[in-house]
Amino acid sequence: KDTSQQWKELNTLWTAQGGDQRQWKIQRDRLQNDFTRALNTFQAAQRSCAQKEKESIRRAKSQNNKGKDGIILKWLKDTLNNPKL
Repeated sequence: KDTSQQWKELNTLWTAQGGDQRQWKIQRDRLQNDFTRALNTFQAAQRSCAQKEKESIRRAKSQNNKGKDGIILKWLKDTLNNPKL
């Protein structure tokens, strides 16, 4: 919604300045492609983050179901396998 309004304003500004239409179209298309690419990358990162969070919650719930002994054993195993933690 905001982006649409800003595109319209940008077109109005360029038209008011009487610039070269061909050059304007090239720049506008490039800007639009860059924006779309950035938006797609951001959305992919959001989806990836949400998926990782879901998996983390699922693992936590699974560990919760194993009881305290399961959590302690997992912690010990992780600590022994990676002493730098």
